[in-house]
Amino acid sequence: MPSPPSNITARFARILATIVLVGIYDSARLVSRLRRKIGKKDAPESERILLIGTFDNSNWFRSHVDPIVQSGNVEVALVCDAPIEGVAGVSFFCPPRWVAAILTRAFSKFLWSIVAGIRFRPALCIGYHVFPAGAIALVVSRLIGCRAGFQVTSGPLELEGGGWHAENRLLTALGAPSEVVERSVHRMIQEFELIVV
Repeated sequence: MPSPPSNITARFARILATIVLVGIYDSARLVSRLRRKIGKKDAPESERILLIGTFDNSNWFRSHVDPIVQSGNVEVALVCDAPIEGVAGVSFFCPPRWVAAILTRAFSKFLWSIVAGIRFRPALCIGYHVFPAGAIALVVSRLIGCRAGFQVTSGPLELEGGGWHAENRLLTALGAPSEVVERSVHRMIQEFELIVV
């Protein structure tokens, strides 16, 4: 007796999500390792930090960005969907909505992060959540020659079982814990110089 279509659809979504996530995590790790082998440039000694994330409300934005800005004489560049609020010392790099609609939000942030990194020359690049911002931060940091970090914003939800119960559509498409994705993400996070928990 054949499985109901919903089960077939869920299985296909899980397989596709697994392939995409493992591909992204392993590619980010590979870029990081290759960059080390070919001779990474010294990280700039600036007081500049590039942040990458999604901020759904101003409270979330304030609780994560304000402490960094107030930590000293720090300049912050933020790659996000749209400017949230004007904060002294924060420059925004936001892909236009039409670009995000064509390329996806994650890929458009990746491209804008590269541009921001080249123009801003940060000493540290931090992503909020391991996927996609953490993976983006790792690759961009290696391409521009700075240190990489990510904030484990959701706690263990981001890593356990490959992040299958996090708030991201691709992660939730796993539908259940995935040891394959979890191993891949754990291999990738070993490449970061900084992990904020």
